[in-house]
Amino acid sequence: MSDDPTNLPRKVGVTAILQERVRQITVEGFKSSNDDRYESGELCDAALSYTRAAARQLRGENITYIRTMVNSGDIPWPWEDAWWKPSEDPQRNLEKAGALLAAEWDRLERIKIKQEGVHSCE
Repeated sequence: MSDDPTNLPRKVGVTAILQERVRQITVEGFKSSNDDRYESGELCDAALSYTRAAARQLRGENITYIRTMVNSGDIPWPWEDAWWKPSEDPQRNLEKAGALLAAEWDRLERIKIKQEGVHSCE
């Protein structure tokens, strides 16, 4: 991206990530109550998995091969294999990764707000 704000790409990364997060909530039904169950870094592991898929694609690896690497150590997918759906487009995988990181950030923020509420009542 250029330093010139009038020369933006047709789709800005942060916008694509926000759109994916909204899709995860509205289409897939992954609401905050679902995210709050993941207390052991699962959302981060899922984001890392999509990030690693994108990195491997950018190095020229075949998506068909990448799809078979779930739980290989390099792709630490935390859930059932059926939920592992890397895209043929590395940007799409980065959108998914960013949205999962946003979900984890929001989860941590809810915890912080809840803790601050408890402390303010003492």
